[in-house]
Amino acid sequence: MTSNDDATPGTGSNDPVGQANAAIGQMSAGEKLIGLGALVLIAVDLLADIILDEYGMGRLLWLVAVLAVAAMWVRRLRGGALAISYEATVVFLGYVAGLVGLREFLGDIEGGLFDAGGGTVFFALITYLAAGVMAFGAYQSSRS
Repeated sequence: MTSNDDATPGTGSNDPVGQANAAIGQMSAGEKLIGLGALVLIAVDLLADIILDEYGMGRLLWLVAVLAVAAMWVRRLRGGALAISYEATVVFLGYVAGLVGLREFLGDIEGGLFDAGGGTVFFALITYLAAGVMAFGAYQSSRS
């Protein structure tokens, strides 16, 4: 038996929940908002577009969300370094998500999405909100 086998659950180095909690604890408030927004965008894409075929966000917004989660995963959970500044990368991706989310909103207004009603509008509003949360997180991170 190794020393990690008899570690208390939630504290061992092989415990993914403990690692995730420790990583989240190290994040700034802005990082947490960017991560939350990115995870919501990915979840909305999975549920609304792939499973329910109700609403599909643009691929650029999806890509920004995935890149933000990937950067956080590499830095916080894997302890790795990025080739460029982690903080600048996450802040940049948060601002880009906000701008792309605004563009999605304006495009959806022009395209008459809000005339459709129902689940489509619900998922669209969650998408805009999540992109805004990422942008607000970037703003918070850039001021600290």
